[in-house]
Amino acid sequence: MPALTTTMENGAGTLTNGVANGATGDENSPFDRREYLRLVLQSLDELGFGTVRQALENESGVVLQGAEIEAFQRGVLQGDWKLVDERIADLQIHSDDDLKSARFLIYQQKFLELLEDQKMKEALDCLRHELTPNSRDSSRLHRLSSMIMCTSSEDLRRKAGWPEGDPVKARAKARAHVLSGLRAFVSPTVLLPEHRMQTLLRQSLQWQQQHCPYHNAVGTKYSLFSDHACTRSEIPSELKLVLEKHSDEVWYVRFSHNGLYLASGSKDYTVVIWDVLDPRMRPLRTLVGHTGAVSLVAWSPDDSMLLTCSSDNTFRLWDSATGQCKRVITSKHSDSPTAVAWMPDGQRFVTGGIDKHVYMMDLSGNELQQWSGPRVNDIVVSTDGRLMIVICQVRLLFAKLGYEQVSAPFQNMTSLCQIPELYYYHVTLPRVRCQWRSRMTQLVPA
Repeated sequence: MPALTTTMENGAGTLTNGVANGATGDENSPFDRREYLRLVLQSLDELGFGTVRQALENESGVVLQGAEIEAFQRGVLQGDWKLVDERIADLQIHSDDDLKSARFLIYQQKFLELLEDQKMKEALDCLRHELTPNSRDSSRLHRLSSMIMCTSSEDLRRKAGWPEGDPVKARAKARAHVLSGLRAFVSPTVLLPEHRMQTLLRQSLQWQQQHCPYHNAVGTKYSLFSDHACTRSEIPSELKLVLEKHSDEVWYVRFSHNGLYLASGSKDYTVVIWDVLDPRMRPLRTLVGHTGAVSLVAWSPDDSMLLTCSSDNTFRLWDSATGQCKRVITSKHSDSPTAVAWMPDGQRFVTGGIDKHVYMMDLSGNELQQWSGPRVNDIVVSTDGRLMIVICQVRLLFAKLGYEQVSAPFQNMTSLCQIPELYYYHVTLPRVRCQWRSRMTQLVPA
């Protein structure tokens, strides 16, 4: 039977190995064979195996990028702006707005290089006839115009945000950054996303970690030859230490963000900071000052301060290094506070309570903002400071800080914790654990 032959565009040549639209060797695979081969070719190229890549292209008839796209990429990386201008149509950008944005990104690099080379007339021509017609952000255009006043090439590179060091390498990296930015406006079938195979592998690993019931591995190298799975033995289950310092019940414990310290609040009115690096975790400092049981403890984002809450109706701000009380803040709540969380800037915090109120405060105790709703059980603020999630008795409140508040009904939620590197939030409900992904709008079973 004669081999099948087919012609492909944008990174594909002619397949003559008997499979035109098959997958990766499995006829039931949902993946397109050409796409799979292009990912392999990209991976070989990124690993430095250019010769192997060319051999695979010759044998398979599939190429990583079409000749026009290769020429465009070389033009950007070599600063051949005339060639880039001629070849930009090969990117097949269909939206006029996207095409303007892509052109602006290219002309911006051209303009900065002309300024660095002190070609002032050519730079002004680029600003007037190329950048200005394609500008969609006047403030960005004004900022570029102001760079004409830079007193030196070093000053220009610094204001442009180019890498420090060797000027030649800095320019090369800036051009590579332009090429990376252009991918936002181009179909991935025309210009492959960078490190696509690694991205897919990383996504697969994250999915396996999120569905691993005993996941407790940190800094582990993972094999690509088998699915990830932790065993029950990796979950701490053996008593190592009993920490004894408090004279009454311990109501709250919290590790510092750097993992070096543990703070515990007690019914005995004190807070103890423990040294995690000490094999016996001896107490470092005892914070004395509250006249009621300490119910909440929160480390500032940089761990330099400790915020404590007590039944004496006060919050206390402590220097975690010295143990000195920096400020006593009277609680705004009419009943016991039940949750506290820092804002990422370390200059504000939010508190929630049984009185169904949430307050944002500064470090001087001034009220900055207030929300009202059901009784509050827990609060988490996103790492970028734009989203506050409040666990209430009967619903989950999502507040875009400074904007609107939305909610979702759930019953008897008790606690919430954030997994920032995965954009997930872990919610505890009776007999079920759920995770909410900050880029979605619903809870999913953990």
